[in-house]
Order: sequence, then structure tokens, then C-alpha cells
Amino acid sequence: MTRKTSRKRLGTQSTEQIAKEYASKLLLEQQIANTKFKSTNQRNLYWAIKNNDVSIATGPAGTGKTFVALWACISLLLNHPEKYTKIVLMKPYVEAGEKLGFLPGGVKDKMDPYIISYYWCLDQIIGKDLYQQLMFKKQIEVMPMGLIRGITFQGCLVILDESQNTSPEQMKTFITRLGQDSKMIILGDEKQSDVKQNISGLTDIREKLFGLPNVSITIFDNEDVVRHSLVKKILDRYDDCEWMEEQAKIRGYINE
Repeated sequence: MTRKTSRKRLGTQSTEQIAKEYASKLLLEQQIANTKFKSTNQRNLYWAIKNNDVSIATGPAGTGKTFVALWACISLLLNHPEKYTKIVLMKPYVEAGEKLGFLPGGVKDKMDPYIISYYWCLDQIIGKDLYQQLMFKKQIEVMPMGLIRGITFQGCLVILDESQNTSPEQMKTFITRLGQDSKMIILGDEKQSDVKQNISGLTDIREKLFGLPNVSITIFDNEDVVRHSLVKKILDRYDDCEWMEEQAKIRGYINE
């Protein structure tokens, strides 16, 4: 699904011309979407994003949540430029068990190591040339969560990944930035938090927004894993060990 486009040609095209060229391709691929999705929940999430203003997706790593969210947002941005002006990419500023230390540069330079997974997905969906062009024109932006107070997202498609690393207070601040003609997509894995807290922002918002109109919740499980076939088996084994440990605590074999 990688798109190959000459850097020279992109430099002379307007964003509208680029959008028209790629929108037609994405529209065609939407029509044959059933052959593109690798699981029912991927398809469910894609159409949930298209049809709702807030979409929450939780489940194991490797199920394609980030890829599908970006695919849906790129499609909306290029097919509906009169409504959506940009995609905003966000992640909590948290390392996965390893400290990176001081990072030089501006906001984007400091955030890049944390959001590299977004770039990998964008490269597969529309190619490096196009996503860099859209970033240069500020139609794809990176924003840290710490800078969103006072902001209202108007005409934006906002993706928050790794949201299990937010606190309920951070999530409340995030979700209340939603403005007109905007969508928010919240992704994460509730079993993979890198922050020790009683309840994550992802779990909290999933419980609080359940049943609200214009809000969708998609729950992925190990059966939806689309990485190496061994990943599903590894996740199953981890789940079994966690279940056995919990049972041992209940029976008093292990102290809290």
C-alpha cells in the first residue's frame, strides 16, 4: 500500500492537486475495503471513525489500531478538505521502561522518538514524500499533550495513541478540546501501561463515555493480532501467566 511519488513533482504541486490525486486512489480503495482489512475489528474501527466524532479503540499491540486510525484520517483529510484542515498526532511523553534523557531541538524534534510509529504507518499508507509534504504544509502536525490547554481543535482529526499512559485528569483535558468539524480518536492497550496509577485515562474514559451518542468503542483482542503469528501466542501466554498470578493472590499463595 506504499505510495511512490517523485519528490520533484510533489514540490511543484499544490496541496489541492496532491489531495485530488491521492483522494481518488483512497476512494477507490475504500470501495474495496473488505479486501484491505485484516480483521473484523479493523473494519469496525475504520467505519466507526468515519461515522462518529469520538472513537475509542483498546486492545493488544499488533492489532493495527494506529494504522487503521491513520488510514481513516488521511482518507477524510484528502477527500474532505473543505471540512478538515489537518491531522494532529499526539502521544503521552512517556518512555517504555527506559529513559532517553535530554533531547535537543524543538517540540517536533523532542517528540519524534515517541511518535515514530506514526511515521512508519504514514509511510505505508501514502509514502514518505506525501506525508512529509503534508507536514511541511502543517496539514499533519505533532503536538505534545502538555501544550493543549486553552486550545480548541476546529476542523481537526486528532489521534491520541498509547492513551493508557494518560491519567484521568489528562484525558479529561484532552477530550474537552473537541471543537466543531473535528474528530478525536483515542487508542491504547489497557494492559500495557508504562505509568503506575490506579486507573488509566483510557480505562476511565471508556467507562465514562460508554453509551453516549456519537461515541464509538471498539475492543480488540488477541485474535485480532496481525503481526507475526507468534505474537498472538506470546500474548496468550502472558495472559495465562497473569491469570495464574491473580488466582494465586486470591488463594493467598502470593502476598500483595
